Order: sequence, then C-alpha cells, then structure tokens
Amino acid sequence: MTQVCLTIPSVPEYVAVARLTAAGVAARSGMTVDGIEDIRIAVDELCFLLLIGADPSGTIELTFTIAAGTLGVEGRLHGRTEAPGEISELSRQILSVVTDSFDTVLSNGQRSFRLTKQLETVVA
Repeated sequence: MTQVCLTIPSVPEYVAVARLTAAGVAARSGMTVDGIEDIRIAVDELCFLLLIGADPSGTIELTFTIAAGTLGVEGRLHGRTEAPGEISELSRQILSVVTDSFDTVLSNGQRSFRLTKQLETVVA
C-alpha cells in the first residue's frame, strides 16, 4: 500500500495543485491516460464541493491510497463552512462516469468525500 497526503488552503486557486497531485499519483500507479484524466476530473469536482461556503482560512486534506488494484482518494475540509455543500445533479452524473464509487458526507458541519477507481493499467 502506498499513501500520498496533501494539504492545501481552502481557496479555489489551490484546487489546481490537488488536480496535479491526483494526476501524478494516478500516473505513478500505472493507470491509463483515460484513468488519469478521470481521477483528475473527480478530484476537481469533489474539491470544489468542499469549498462551497468554506472559510478561506481553513484547509483541505487529501489522502491518495494505492492498494489492491485500486486508487482511493479521501478529502476532508478542516475549518468552518457556512453552506451544506449539496452536490449538483450534473456533478453526480460526472462522478458516476469517472469513478467506480464516490460518497460525500456532511457531519457536524464538516464535509468530506471518498472515491475509488480501479487501476486499469496500460497493457504493453
């Protein structure tokens, strides 16, 4: 099992860092180009969900885990949030296409997400 952790400020300008990290971890795992793009899109959608109404002095913590042929990503907002962060139907449809599973949680004012994607590696 391999884990990569990333903490970014809870402001939109840093979501690009999360996308780049997601793409790098997916590439390093041996995922196909399409799989890499899927992970990048999913992390982008879910990070922006965490940012809805988030206090800009907070952080987003991401943990990427490669294990048993799967890439998993967990994200958690640390800091106050003023909005429930409802996922739009369009985002839900996009995430259904680009992940094998995803879940969003709002508990005690804290938002988090989890996603998984099977590693469909490049065949030589």
